[in-house]
Amino acid sequence: MRTEIYHSRYEYWLAGLLCLSGKKKIRLIETVGRAEEIYRMKPEEIRKLPGLTEREKEKLEQERNLPEEELEQMRANRVSHTDVTVSGTVVLEGIRGRRIDMELTVRPAEDHDMYRKFSVYFAQNETYHTSLGFCPAESVLEVDRKFSGSRRAVIHQRRSRVNHRDGELKLRVILDRFSAEIFVNDGEQVLSAVLYTEQEAEGISFAADGAVRMDVTKYELV
Repeated sequence: MRTEIYHSRYEYWLAGLLCLSGKKKIRLIETVGRAEEIYRMKPEEIRKLPGLTEREKEKLEQERNLPEEELEQMRANRVSHTDVTVSGTVVLEGIRGRRIDMELTVRPAEDHDMYRKFSVYFAQNETYHTSLGFCPAESVLEVDRKFSGSRRAVIHQRRSRVNHRDGELKLRVILDRFSAEIFVNDGEQVLSAVLYTEQEAEGISFAADGAVRMDVTKYELV
């Protein structure tokens, strides 16, 4: 797994493109360079890109808007849970899927009682999962694909320092079958990961070492 940290509106645009898999986005960055350079490519340059189908090249030409507008049109079947206490592992009704847009905010359950770690598990079944873990004491967010079922010789864990306010963190997780895009604090940072887990693994669960309160909203992408 390769994880990219993004800071500009162009990276936010690229990460939110649903016409390309996470694997193809990473290859595109490796081929062209920064997301802004991809955004500003001329049509004739896009048509020469290797590794993309003609349909994907056509969609890349067309989709030059930030993902908010596109995703709003694709969202359906909203499920929301507010002020949920998470201590140990929690599974919430209606929160599952492999093609979803999920927003969540976590904060300490009690003032002056900081939790030690909060985790989200996705692309999950009885055997496999990918996890996203946040440790407020270290201000570190980690993507861990060690148990995703991949047999490839790749780096499975990536860590990044992120900002939080007294343990409060806002995350947005977009899953599109074979990729995960994680937006931190409204796009302040974005992590991208390719997933190889079988499509039937669509469980999602939450866990805390300590106690957190969480608001979560999930949409299916149709």
